[in-house]
Amino acid sequence: MVKIYGILILALALGSCDETKTSKTQQTEIGRITPKLEPDRYNVAFLVMDGTYNTEFTAPFDIFQHTQYRKGIRAMNTFTVANTLEPITTFEGLRIYPI
Repeated sequence: MVKIYGILILALALGSCDETKTSKTQQTEIGRITPKLEPDRYNVAFLVMDGTYNTEFTAPFDIFQHTQYRKGIRAMNTFTVANTLEPITTFEGLRIYPI
């Protein structure tokens, strides 16, 4: 039943991006390394949980991630989210660290 909810794409409005950093990652207050969110892009989050099928998030993640290499469309910041900071294990055994 949980597998039915394996992927949920959210558009997040994240207003606090530090435009002065040139790094592709940033460290949070709790020591987690997260991707830097470019302010001129759409934010697309993939909700992952134990038992998610690999292709439920990897295929759309790949497509949305490649928008940064296309001309004529707005690029997207893509990242995973979960209700835990612990690693998520997919149905096929892939371990994902949500950020």
